[in-house]
Amino acid sequence: MIRTIHLWVSMALALVLHAQSPTIRGYQYWFDQFDQNDANAFFEAVAPATTVNLNNVPLNTESLSIGSHNVHLRLKDQASDGTVRWSSVVTRTFKKFHTGPWEIVAVRYWVGTPINEFDPLVRTKVFDTPEQQFELEDGPLDLCGYPTGNQTLKLQLKDNHGQWSSIVSRSVNVTSAGTLGLPTIAASAPNGFCPGTVVTFTATPPSGPNIALPGAYTWTVPTGPGWNHVPSTGNTIMVTIGSAGGTVEVFSTNHCGTSSTASLQVVIPTTPQQPSEITGPIQACAGETVEYAVTEVPGVTYDWDITGGWPDEGGPGNTITTTIGNTDAMITVTPTNACGVDGPERTANITVSSPPDAGEDASLVLCTNAPPYLLLNALNGTPDLNGSWTGPFGPDTGIFIPGSSPEGEYTYTVVGNGACDDAIATVTVNVMDLVLDGITGPSTVDEPGTVLFTATPTLVDADSIVWSIPDGWSWADNDLDPYDAEAYLDSPDEAVIDTICAKAYGGGCIGDTECLVTELTVGVSQVNNEGGRYSVYPNPNNGHFIITIGGTPTNGALVVVDALGQRVHHQPLAIGNRTLQLDLDHLASGVYHIRIRSGSDMLNIPVMIQR
Repeated sequence: MIRTIHLWVSMALALVLHAQSPTIRGYQYWFDQFDQNDANAFFEAVAPATTVNLNNVPLNTESLSIGSHNVHLRLKDQASDGTVRWSSVVTRTFKKFHTGPWEIVAVRYWVGTPINEFDPLVRTKVFDTPEQQFELEDGPLDLCGYPTGNQTLKLQLKDNHGQWSSIVSRSVNVTSAGTLGLPTIAASAPNGFCPGTVVTFTATPPSGPNIALPGAYTWTVPTGPGWNHVPSTGNTIMVTIGSAGGTVEVFSTNHCGTSSTASLQVVIPTTPQQPSEITGPIQACAGETVEYAVTEVPGVTYDWDITGGWPDEGGPGNTITTTIGNTDAMITVTPTNACGVDGPERTANITVSSPPDAGEDASLVLCTNAPPYLLLNALNGTPDLNGSWTGPFGPDTGIFIPGSSPEGEYTYTVVGNGACDDAIATVTVNVMDLVLDGITGPSTVDEPGTVLFTATPTLVDADSIVWSIPDGWSWADNDLDPYDAEAYLDSPDEAVIDTICAKAYGGGCIGDTECLVTELTVGVSQVNNEGGRYSVYPNPNNGHFIITIGGTPTNGALVVVDALGQRVHHQPLAIGNRTLQLDLDHLASGVYHIRIRSGSDMLNIPVMIQR
């Protein structure tokens, strides 16, 4: 069995010196033939004491050889007056062993009765790497050439201090060995065979019937510059790759024969060639996202670089994606092989054009009575000023005139330059339709009651209809929404000529006012003008009217109201007058109503001023 060895020696000593006062100051020891006066004697001081126990004190045996030795010890006593006394010398025998760790470096074995350890029956297997334990099942032994059948196999293990263990016997069944097959070689080189890297080559024997187990391997590695290896007879070998390629060879052996030689060609990656021309837009438009590429070469990675601070996402592949910056730039791609060796770079100069800006799409809502609108002001962003407009019916000025220009989509185009495409933005225009055709309702009301007036037509763009009603009129109780197109109104109980008006609101816009003149004849008789008692001429004209009165002239009053029912002119009727001058030159063009009241009679005559 393998023995345990300790460097430090434990002393089982019981040297005790008694004194009246603590005067023991230390102890001295030396080995073998040396004496206390020799330079190899050691002194160890202790705290002053009356008793010192030297049991298991450590001794410095570093200079001693492996084997048996003698140690001599004595105690030192020093009185207060300086007098030194030594005890008698005690001698003990001890043995120095090897230091650890203990590892197995070889196994020797045999079948039968060898004459001595040099007998050919004795075979030795040396391990490339020291082992902590040896399992026969994990490391088959070469029994080729031994007698077949049931045999007694004897083994010994050798430690790393050159000592052999006791003999261990095992019963085994020895069968006829086959032939050694051609091994295969594999290499642990994930990045390829790069100069200076350490690669482990492994030989694997074939398996199957009539295939013998190898007992050892013989390796041959290249010997050129930079090549090196750790000698090995096992199935693995560690090799430092040199600067040029070569061939690693191996064959297996046992006590019965030798296999054929297997080989593995070690190819050093060459320096990459310059990449192909860079493909991608050499004339580019700022802000675009583009891809650049070179032809991919197996085993080569690529490092990309772009000047000008452009963002890039690419490498180690053969493509890169970038967003074109605002300034010209240069793209550089450098090829690198698996060993980190760079090849010549490839560059390309990129010329950058600034893209046109047509702004951003927008929607525009205009009122029918709004002034002409510059569509460029509707676009979002900061559009360039040198673009052109296209409307629903072709080229357009870009000035939208409500009531004249068609609604729809207007396109603004700014022509691009260089590699930049045209920029396009659209404005979708909607005109709020708040135009009322008029108001329907009775033109004459003979008796007080609820009267319905309707603003027409129904306007989809209108949020509300706002009604204007004269004094004396009021909202009827059955009108639940005074802001819709129907107005239920309670009329006054007196004779009067009034004007009911409506106006549409929607989208922040206000439509024009439409009015209806309603005559209330409650309690008065209506003058019939069909006989020509009152005549107004010329009608229409520019504001100067002549009124003639037939029959017996009477006194009364003349009032002129506008389309909203507001009084804009008033003058009396004198008794005996048959002709009356009516000057409305101060009024704007439009339709007005002349209201004449004479006694209990009332007459309404529409007139028009045209200029």
